[in-house]
Amino acid sequence: MIFPEKIKQARELRRLTQQELSARLGLDRSAIGQMEIGLYDATPHLQSLAFATTMLPAFFEDGLCDDFPAGSLQYRSRASMIRRVDRAEAHRLGQTLFQTYRRMAIRLRLPAPKVPRLDDAEPAEAAALVRSTMGLSPDTPIKHLINSVERLGVVVLGLPTSLPHRDAFSVWAGDMPVIALSAGLPGDRIRFTVAHELGHLALHQSPRGIVTALEGAANEFASALLLPMPTIAEELAEGVTLSRLAILKARWGVSIQTLARKARDLDLLTERQYHGVFEQLARMGYGRKSEPGPIAVEKPRALRQMAERLYGVPLDYPRFAADSKLPQAFLRDIMNAHAEGRAASAPATGKLLTMKR
Repeated sequence: MIFPEKIKQARELRRLTQQELSARLGLDRSAIGQMEIGLYDATPHLQSLAFATTMLPAFFEDGLCDDFPAGSLQYRSRASMIRRVDRAEAHRLGQTLFQTYRRMAIRLRLPAPKVPRLDDAEPAEAAALVRSTMGLSPDTPIKHLINSVERLGVVVLGLPTSLPHRDAFSVWAGDMPVIALSAGLPGDRIRFTVAHELGHLALHQSPRGIVTALEGAANEFASALLLPMPTIAEELAEGVTLSRLAILKARWGVSIQTLARKARDLDLLTERQYHGVFEQLARMGYGRKSEPGPIAVEKPRALRQMAERLYGVPLDYPRFAADSKLPQAFLRDIMNAHAEGRAASAPATGKLLTMKR
């Protein structure tokens, strides 16, 4: 039996329109539309569907297709004018990786999520509470942010590709908080992006208001989480030169531009001085997406840790593929977006989840 939703999932995962898939199958476009809602029997075309989408035939016969909302992708896409095909690909990648997570989680006992739900809280207050829930000091840098977020029970998924026009998105999939993270981002941007999406999870489980306000609140949360007051105010008050900002960047793991914005918000930089920081960076050959002093790139760990628990080290990809209904090459790309044991930007053990089979 072929599940209609899996046809649409595979098509959007591969960035295909109904017209393009119909051409690959030698069918009318209307036939694809009918297949995707169960009005056309796709069974005779199973092998062709698998070939056209480079998915396994078993993928289409697998009934596991979780409800996976658009979450922050929906309103962030409206703000940035993301193309529909890009938005669909991001959503389906997140959904497919979450299904892989959930399939393994059924076989393992995982701790319950601990993300506070703070829809009515001020962003800075929410950030302080989340820090406390993480068991972190209220006034020091967060050394391994993604690992700390995973310990909250957030499912952080490293997408196997760089997605245009967006760095990440977050959703509540039932009672599970999820962050899907694009590949190819610099270390400081990854950290701010993850903090931003954690803000959406904590503040906007039931989002209300205009997009710019939601995004602004998530940015304020991220800034407060990564640069807690009053410590950062005291450190910035010692001087806001470009060299000083570079030192603070290495200490706090955020961009020079983020630190400059913080200094401006604290009235330690005038608007003219704030823009002067960007002018100095430009004269040095840097832009808004590149800076001196790169921060180490963090990768999520938990998904690969689960796979290692079930499929060994090195991973038994043939068995993993048979269980997950996904091609081995796709699974390898997914696992490469997640950190291996001691190679992880995590404590030496590389263990983030306490799990029992």
